[in-house]
Amino acid sequence: MTRWIAPALLYFLAGFAWTHHPFNVARGQPLPIADNDKGSNEAVSGSSVTTRQSLMSARPSSEVAVGSITVQVVDIKGEPVSGAEVFLVVLDAGGVRREKRGKTDAAGKITYSSLAVGEQQAYLAGLSYRGARFRSPPFQLPVDRGYAVLIHRLETTRDHSKIVITGGQLSIWVGEERLEIGQTVQLLNDGQKSYVLPERGLLVRLPKGYAGLEPSPSMGDQHLSEIDGEGLKITGSLLPGASFVAWRFDLPISGSEIGFSVRMPWKVTGYRVVANQSSGLTLKVAQMPEATVVEEQGQRFLVTQIEPGFSNRPLYELKVTIGAIRGPSFLRWIAVVLAFVLLLVGVVAAYRSPAGARADPRKIELRQERILERAVQLKALRDARKLSEHRYQRAIAGLLTELSEHLIER
Repeated sequence: MTRWIAPALLYFLAGFAWTHHPFNVARGQPLPIADNDKGSNEAVSGSSVTTRQSLMSARPSSEVAVGSITVQVVDIKGEPVSGAEVFLVVLDAGGVRREKRGKTDAAGKITYSSLAVGEQQAYLAGLSYRGARFRSPPFQLPVDRGYAVLIHRLETTRDHSKIVITGGQLSIWVGEERLEIGQTVQLLNDGQKSYVLPERGLLVRLPKGYAGLEPSPSMGDQHLSEIDGEGLKITGSLLPGASFVAWRFDLPISGSEIGFSVRMPWKVTGYRVVANQSSGLTLKVAQMPEATVVEEQGQRFLVTQIEPGFSNRPLYELKVTIGAIRGPSFLRWIAVVLAFVLLLVGVVAAYRSPAGARADPRKIELRQERILERAVQLKALRDARKLSEHRYQRAIAGLLTELSEHLIER
């Protein structure tokens, strides 16, 4: 999970709301829904709008006995579905998962009784139908009431024409040796049926040479896995409305510029690309505007985006170029040189006579600390633009010389 830390900083700072200001989003909140007409967590049904929450809901009910869960299954018109096989997942605090199954009666209902209440276990109800899974949000049973779960069983389709990417973000953290890339995608099913992905899945083709792919668990019926050397495979289904998937991967850096692309299986109508900005770093994305610099909480970011519903030609591939990448930091070269010097000191010590006075170990340690502290101070001055790169490198070279002489004198 630590591999998510750098991209997560970008997620935290940038957010996902499509507002006039790219960072106008409440910190620590769940991913916002796209701020466009149909890019929301809604399913369009004729002239009416049905929210995702009303399609699958779970709430405490005084009409249901304590320790019981009543699940009702209806179709899109609200008519009861009899004979539907419903599963109830029970997950206890120890991570043990159990499952109960049963079929709905003529009223489309089934009740599970004698269940444990309180916070030591969680429940989730759902059903499978023609390749799609419909399930409630997870919940815990209160001590004074039961729970009522409502599930709309929709018809399914494999026609992907109603699926578009209406939002999301590609977050790039430029390190010394690699790019750490985190990606989220907001998928909109703009139809009235649940879309079932092909059994073989759909491929998000990642850049050549990527490594360390880590899919993030999905809250919906989307399953992410890796196809070695190719990218990310998505299987499962998409309810009407918005669904989110996310993943991260690394990309090695070679040289001062790197270009890569991520090929999406659906048309992109709205998206954002963000990179940490430092020392003249540049960001270009094909078919997107010139990146602008945005400051947030003391950090500088390069940001470019297209708004949902943009009128350009369809976008299926994110083509990104990062330029003016600095090589490994000078302090890193210090570490390399220091390692070499220590090796040299070891060789000299091996052939040195054991006779002779030795320096005070505490004085040696203090001198080393002073040299390293000075190196850190020089870097801070350089980063604050109070010291030129040329003077910085000369000063660091002098410290390296002093450090090597000091170590050999020991």
